[in-house]
Amino acid sequence: MSDGRPRRRSPRHILSDRVELGAPPTESGFSVKLELGLSAADFRELAQLAGIVYYGAPPPEGETVCLAGLIDPGRSMVIRDGDEMVGGAATCPLELTVPGGRQVLAAGLTEVAVLPTHRRRGLLRQMVAAHAQDARAHGEMVSLLMATEGGVYHRFGYGPGTMRADWQLARAGATLRGEPNARGRARLVAADEAETLLPAIFETHRRRQAGELARPPAWWAAYANDPTVVYRGSGLLQHVVYETDADPQGYAAWYFQPVWNGSIPDHVVTVVELIAHSASGADGLLRFLTQIDLSTRLVLLNRPVDDPIRWRLTDPRQLRPRDVRDFLWVRMLDTERALASRCYPIAGTLVVEIADPTGVATGRFRLDASPDGASCSRTTASADLTVAAGDLAACFLGGVGFVNLAHAGQLDEHSDGAVERAERLFRTPTDPWCSTQF
Repeated sequence: MSDGRPRRRSPRHILSDRVELGAPPTESGFSVKLELGLSAADFRELAQLAGIVYYGAPPPEGETVCLAGLIDPGRSMVIRDGDEMVGGAATCPLELTVPGGRQVLAAGLTEVAVLPTHRRRGLLRQMVAAHAQDARAHGEMVSLLMATEGGVYHRFGYGPGTMRADWQLARAGATLRGEPNARGRARLVAADEAETLLPAIFETHRRRQAGELARPPAWWAAYANDPTVVYRGSGLLQHVVYETDADPQGYAAWYFQPVWNGSIPDHVVTVVELIAHSASGADGLLRFLTQIDLSTRLVLLNRPVDDPIRWRLTDPRQLRPRDVRDFLWVRMLDTERALASRCYPIAGTLVVEIADPTGVATGRFRLDASPDGASCSRTTASADLTVAAGDLAACFLGGVGFVNLAHAGQLDEHSDGAVERAERLFRTPTDPWCSTQF
């Protein structure tokens, strides 16, 4: 019996053993080869390499163990120059929520690294191409990643599909509008109870939130074992749930940073996650977090840019940004299935010409959209718009608007009103948001 979850295809060619995809010698005499399929030792070596490339030091052991539980080693790869590992990338099987609440299969690209001695030799391009080929074979319609550098991946057809904001809120300015829900309560929960409650609350949330990812059991197991590994932070995490009539509406995870100015407390409450699937849940959790004794500041990490928390405050300007940046990058691997997978707020037709330097998404596509679903197919009809693959990918979840891209000179309009029509079709009432790192 089907449980309603999307299923991955079994590719015609199952890579049960290591497969070498090969590469010719470079101009400088290096002879490198890409190997698809990693042993446990290979992945550990790749994690060490990536840590040194990005952070100057190997990652903590717990972080390596956590990521090893999330990736598919048979779909991951390394590049060797002789016997030396000089680069690599890993694939995480993911499930993404798209506008309308449908869950679609996605391939996560992570641990992408090349040693400085082998840069500018096309190795990254090789790995991205191998990843895309493998993902398409498994029936995954989009690829996802979190970019260490913002200027690298657009040329491979990726665009920033979600943004994130980190906020700071002085407790003195954290007066909330309205009255608390008389039927609700905040309750501290111990680690063993959090291990049971949090996954269920998050699952309800992520199925409604465009841009969110499913968290597999391995993710929650790593979180239960050592949350600081998942969030790459410090401090003992505490958990609170907000309930109405014994029904959990949300949870928050935070740590307490004690700061003393002489004998005056100036403690900081850092919230690494606040997840709620109702307005009363979000309100109740925020009321609790802004009233923790001895604290003077509240820091909220990885929140949506259009965060409704701002409008819960009597003085909205008190919510001040610490950082705003891109988070989840999207690439369409099967344009027809991807555009047909989501729902659209209005009915309409759009013919889009996609320019993709990799060739994967290149073509002209007709989208027939409606609030109930959509269909998409290749066409020879005249295009309404021409847009780069990465820019269309950025619009896919509804967070980036076609009007904004047009103002930036990043698309061509071929029929009158096409930009505004595309804007109305793709934009969502709230911004897409992803709270899960991989």
